[in-house]
Order: sequence, then structure tokens, then C-alpha cells
Amino acid sequence: MLQRSKLYAPAPRDGTVARPRLLDKLDGVRGGLTALIVAPAGYGKTTLVSQWLSERSAPHAWLTLDRADGDLGRCARYLGAALARIAPELAALQAALDAGGLGAREIAEALVAELRALEAPATLVLDDVHALDEASPSHALLAHLVEHAPGALSIVVTSRAIPPWPCARLRARGQLVELSAEALRFSAGEASALFSKRGLSVSRSTAGKLAERTEGWAVGLVLSALLLDRGDPASDLLARFGGTHRWVADYLVEEVLAKEDGRVRDFLLHSAALPRLSDALCAAAGLGEAGVRVAELHARGLFVSELDGERRWFRYHDLFRELLLERARTLAPERVRDVTLRAAAWFRDQGEPEAAIELWLAAGEHAEAAALIERHARARLLSGEFPPLRGWLDAISEPVRGRHPRLLTLDAWTLPDAERARRAEPMLDRADVLLAEARERDGGAVGEAHRAMGVESEEIRDQLRSEIAMMRSFFARMRRDFQGASRLSREAMDLARDGGIPVRARAATGLGQDAYMRGDFGEARVQLERALALALEEGELVSLAMALGYLIQVLHHAGELELALRVGHRVGAWIERRKLSRVAAAKWQRGALVCVLIEKNQLDRAAEALEPLLGLDYGAPLQQIVVQGFRYALARARRDQDEAELALDAVDEVRRRASTRYSFGWADTPALKADLALWRGDDARALGWLAAYGSETSPPADFLGEADFEIAARIDAWAGDPGRGAARALALAERAWPSARRTRAVGARVMAAHAFLRQRDRAQAKAHLKEALLGAHGRGLHRCVLDALPDVSDVLRLASEERIVPEITRTLVAELGGAPERLRVSVEGLREPLRPRELQVLRLLADGLSNEELAGRLGIQVSTVKVHLRGLYAKLGARSRARALARARELGLRF
Repeated sequence: MLQRSKLYAPAPRDGTVARPRLLDKLDGVRGGLTALIVAPAGYGKTTLVSQWLSERSAPHAWLTLDRADGDLGRCARYLGAALARIAPELAALQAALDAGGLGAREIAEALVAELRALEAPATLVLDDVHALDEASPSHALLAHLVEHAPGALSIVVTSRAIPPWPCARLRARGQLVELSAEALRFSAGEASALFSKRGLSVSRSTAGKLAERTEGWAVGLVLSALLLDRGDPASDLLARFGGTHRWVADYLVEEVLAKEDGRVRDFLLHSAALPRLSDALCAAAGLGEAGVRVAELHARGLFVSELDGERRWFRYHDLFRELLLERARTLAPERVRDVTLRAAAWFRDQGEPEAAIELWLAAGEHAEAAALIERHARARLLSGEFPPLRGWLDAISEPVRGRHPRLLTLDAWTLPDAERARRAEPMLDRADVLLAEARERDGGAVGEAHRAMGVESEEIRDQLRSEIAMMRSFFARMRRDFQGASRLSREAMDLARDGGIPVRARAATGLGQDAYMRGDFGEARVQLERALALALEEGELVSLAMALGYLIQVLHHAGELELALRVGHRVGAWIERRKLSRVAAAKWQRGALVCVLIEKNQLDRAAEALEPLLGLDYGAPLQQIVVQGFRYALARARRDQDEAELALDAVDEVRRRASTRYSFGWADTPALKADLALWRGDDARALGWLAAYGSETSPPADFLGEADFEIAARIDAWAGDPGRGAARALALAERAWPSARRTRAVGARVMAAHAFLRQRDRAQAKAHLKEALLGAHGRGLHRCVLDALPDVSDVLRLASEERIVPEITRTLVAELGGAPERLRVSVEGLREPLRPRELQVLRLLADGLSNEELAGRLGIQVSTVKVHLRGLYAKLGARSRARALARARELGLRF
């Protein structure tokens, strides 16, 4: 009697997820073709095929194979019975098949001959082919049928292992459509759909993380859904769901381990200590005696993935490895340790220190790992890839780290920014103490005390002292002690030797930063160009990117915009060619180019350059502050006040979390918010900050403090004391010009010109405006003029009327949006001239628009509309809309 259940496709279950990308693949399997779906247990092979068949109207036959079908006669009878459902004429063959006595080839040829009578397309599904022993004669029958299937018949095969058929020949003929475990893995979107089908409210982010954790394994996702359905919180599940979870372990033991013989089971357990597998590594690790080849495990579908496309390197599925390793450590801990140590030594000898370090750490051999880390950390530091190095250092025990000054400096160097201020300096202090004690014990030379902690020569000792001095310069810089930071950077350069942390480029970059922050841009340029040369020589990518970012800013402020763009694009292309843009510091180069494009008033290009930076998760607070600063600069140039405020709020939040005042050359946030209030027309708020700032008319000595001073000068020049505003602006210009800071000097002269206009001193205004426009002319300096004041209409009207440097004046007027006479409305009887935005609001008031409608028309917030209205009412001497309109008409304003 035949088991009829073997001849029917299982009905699709409720909650099955539609997977169009895979169904489309199967739709491409036409007559004469075979789809071979090979993946380990639980990947949804059978579910996929049954779902596909349920959506097709074409006739099909189904046969689920089991171990007993290894008998050729039994397999032939079941195959004949299955095919009879799509080719009734095969019933005549059934008696011969039942009688037996025919060989595999004879049976296959008889079946193919009868199947040639098929007229309509039909499908044969052979499910669970892996159940047959590899030596079974039934394979010959099935292989012949697959290879010689008539044109109307397509065949779909599911198996955990590649069957011993002529797959290479079928592939070469184009008769094979293959779906592997990689193809069957659930994507984040499919995982989300799976949870949704089961009525579970799981965020797409959580679904994606579970898909990643399970490597898209269908059973793993279904088990996680069951756990969520019983009430387990998603956050807890993400933390503890793995191969050792009871439900996952039960499935893998029952479906995989229990079906293997003891020899293979032992190999699986002991080799799980290895992060990846090859026959050579397994032999070196003492696993060669089992006689198991890793490629065979992969071919048999034992949760093994190929890594290199050459069948040399493989790895276990993460959940499967977790189960194996947990069991191996319980059953044979010493064997696992022996395998791990042998493998670590093999990787070391093969020149793969990273793998050796990971294995020594796993075995608890921290001293061996530490020695290798000290020798090979430089490569990671040069590439800027700190996370792996940081992970190794965190894994090494405190006693081992505390005895090795080289580890302590690496530890301090790779700390996240948020922790560096709190934890790094004590580490450097400890390293200094260790070096001093060893020097005393060894009488000044490098002897046993030094060698005991990994310091084997005077060169290594000097290099360590250099690294410590260079890191201390970083902390001095964060405290705004730029003189002290420079002193330490020079000390680091003097002591630097080859072979350790690449100090020279980083120290030169530090000297450039210090000069930049002091406002000495001529010295900054010299040091940063030197840093670029050293970074290229040492291959130190972080310094390369940082020095480039600062150098572009220096060239920008000096008015050398074209050179800044050429340098930035050239080195940026070098970074991209070497695929180094993933290094966070490499974004400084792109961000600095944003500022250059803003200065050239190419705001759309600046936005394109900035966009990729905004979507990145930098982790490091200083990087976040830098990017938000660029965001603020672009928003300010675009007069997008809401976006500018969001950028400043983001900077505040980062500074609060990281307990830092770092600003990368921009003013402190309160000053920037006062500046933003001035641009919004909220003079009262701006003047409130100005009162707290004080009355000093000489700029501070450092560039950072000078940024706040510039805002104070602008507020005074625009809405405060014009005499003090002029004094501040001129003092700023006199400080900036000799220090190669042309953009700041130009902006300050524009402020001074406006302040003199407010004092009705047209001659002084004209003189300083001429200085400003001559400084900007021919260099593409636009925004430093346009952004010097909330509205430069008055000064540009003056420039137009007096024909001051007319070439750049015409360009600036055009970029501001009109002819000189329309830049600003100023008539007798107005308390102050109307700004262009205020005139625009007045026109819309005449149309009877509400505040909300005004906001929508102008693309601004309702609160900003109210600020404009208050300014308009004050200038017209009105308290209502109606009175403002009447007063405007009385004055003869055209709107």
C-alpha cells in the first residue's frame, strides 16, 4: 500500500508571507528546466514551493521522499503514482513498476517516453531529496529523469544537500535554476511582514535586527514570533535570542545533530571553536583525524556557508555555532581550549594577527593577545578603524592592561569621545608612572624592568612618551589651552619614532588646529600643509582627513576658494579610490567643501555635498558637532531659520551628553541663537544677549572667542549702539586681515559701513564699504558680504549709487534678488527703512491673509510671521493691521 500523504503538497499555512522575488524565480522554470532549491533545515523550502503551486493553475505532481525510498523499486512505484496524476497513461506502467526487476535507467527511460505525450505544461515536485542515502540507486533514476525531462515537464527539487546528480552539466546547459540558503533568507521587510501576519506589533527596526540575528532563517524568525506572542518584550528577546535558547536548540538538535553519526557530531562540536573553517586550519587545530572535509559539510546542508567562492573557507551559521560551542564547552572544555590555542598559533604564523588575537582572547590567554595587539595595532590606527581594536582592549583584563604602558596608550587613544575626557588622562598618568619606575629600576637604560612590560628598546620608550605627549595635547586643546597644546605637540614630534601610533602627522595636525583656533591662519596653513605631507607619508588617514578639513577652511577664510576646491576634490578622490570614506574623519573634507560652496553662493551644490553627512551615525560627539555646524551654516545662508535652530539644538544636545564645549571654530550656541534672533527680526532677544556679553571693543585673543565678538559687533551695528558696533567691527577687521582671514575682515568692514550709515556718516560708510568690496572682488567671496548683516540692502544701495567696485556690486545685487532701487524701502516718515521681507508681508496684508496663510505663502513659521509684523508695526507707528496699511498708504509706499 502506498502512503498517499507522500503524494500531496502540504497546504500553505495561515500566516505564510508572500515572497514575490522567489515566486518570480520559480515562474521562470518552464518545461525541460529544473529548479534546485538547496538549504539547511528550516529555511522554508517546502513552504515556498507549496505556496507557489497554490497560486498556479497548471497540473502538478508531488512526491515527498524519505529514507526508505532509497530502495529503487519503492522509489519507482511512488514516482509512477505521483506522475500518474498529471499523465494518466502512466497507469499502464504501474504494474511493471510494482513487479520490479527493472534497472534505474530502464525505469527512467520508460517514464520519459510516456511523459512525452504531455501536451499542457505540468510540474513535478521532488521534496526532501536529501533523505536518500548518497549511494542509493534511486539517485540514478531521479537524475536521468531530471536530465531528460520532456519539454512540457518542469521539475522542482528541494533538498538540504546538493544531490549527487550531474548538476554541473545541467548548469552548463542552462537547464538548472538554483535557489540557495542565501536566496531564501528573509529580508528585514519580509521579517516585518511575517510578524504582522501573526498579529504582532513589531517595529521595522526590531524586525530587521531579528532578521539579522537569525541570518534570515525562517524557523528562527517563527520561533522568535512565538516568543513575542507569549508576551516576551522585543528588547529582551533581542538580547537573549540565540542558538542556546531552548526552542532553537531543540530544533537544531532534533533536525540536524541527531541525524549525524558520532564522528561528524564530534567534529561539529569541536570545530565550533573556530570563527571560520578550512581543511588546513582544521588539520592544524588537531581535527584532521576525523577525516571530515568542510566542503562536504557544506554540500550536505549542515548550516555551513561558503565564504570565498572557491570552496576553501567556510563558516557555521551563527545560531548553529552558538549551540555547538555551548555544548562543546560543557562536554569537552579542555578539547575546545586545545583547538582554540592551536588555531590561534596557526593564524599568527599565517600572518593573520586579528584572527589569532580573537582566539587567544576567547581562550583567556590575555598576555599572548596583548603582545600581538601591541605589535599590530598600527595598521588599525592608520586606517582609522578603531572599533575592532577597542573591542580587543576591552576584552583584556585590567591587571594585564595596567602592567603594559603600550596597551594603556592604545586604550586612551581609542576611547570614544564621550569617555575620553573622563578616563583617558588617568591611563596616561599610569603609563607615565610605569615608564618612570622602569627607568629608575633599570638605571636609565632599557633593561629587564622595561622588557617585562613590553618595552624592548629606547626607540619604543621614546615612541611611547611621544604618544603620551600627543594625547595630552588633545586634552589641552579641548580646554582651549592652545599654547599648551602646541608645546605638547612639538614634544610629541621630537620624540616620535617609527612603529607605534603614527604621531607625526597627528601632532602636525594639532599644531595646525592650535594656530587655527588662535586665529593665526598663516601659521595654520604652514602646519596643515606639513601635516598633509606627513599623513600621506605615514598613511595616516584620520590626520589626512582632519588636516584637509582644516586646510580647506583656512583657504576659504583667506579667500582662496578655487584652490580650496581643487585641494579638497583631489584628496577627496584619493580617499574614495582607496574606499576610505567610511572613516568618520574623512567626512571633514566633504564638510569643509560645504563651507566653500556656501561662500561661493552655490547653495544647491553645498546642500548636495552636505546631504550624505547628515544621514550618518558618527557616534563621536565631536564629529556630530562639526556636521551640525555645517548644517547651521547652510541654513543661515538660505535664510531657513527653523532649520538653523534645529541644527543649534542638535549641537546643544550633543554637548550636553558629551560634557564638552567643542565648537570647531563657530561661536558658542547662545551667541549663535542671539544672531539667529537678529535675523528673525527679534531685536529685543538679540540685544538681551548683547547686554550680557558686555561692552568690550577689543576682540579676544583666540579665534573661538572672536566668533562671539563678531556677533556682538553685528548686533550693535544693526540694532544696538552703532558707534560701538563700528568700533568693534573695525577692530575685528584690523585683527583678521594680517592673519589671512579675509572673509572675516570683509564681513567686518560691511558691518562697519552699516554702522556709519546709521550714524549718517556716509563718507566713512563709503570708505569701509570700498575696502570690503575690494577685498571680496575677484575671489568669489559673496556670502561674507551678504551674510554680514540680516539685510545688506542699504550698503548695496550705497555701493550702487556711488559706483563702488561696480563689477562685484552688480553680482551681489543680482544674488540678493533685485535692482538696487528695490532692495529696501526707505521713505521720509518711516522710523527705519523696511526690509524686503517686511515689504512682502505688507503686500500680503493688503490681500487680507491670516497669519497662518501668511506663513504658508512665505514658507515660514507663524511665530516668524508675528516677529515680522511686530517689526513692521514699529516702523510704521501702528498697532493693528488696518492702521499699518493706512499708514503705509499715507506715506506713499508702493506695495
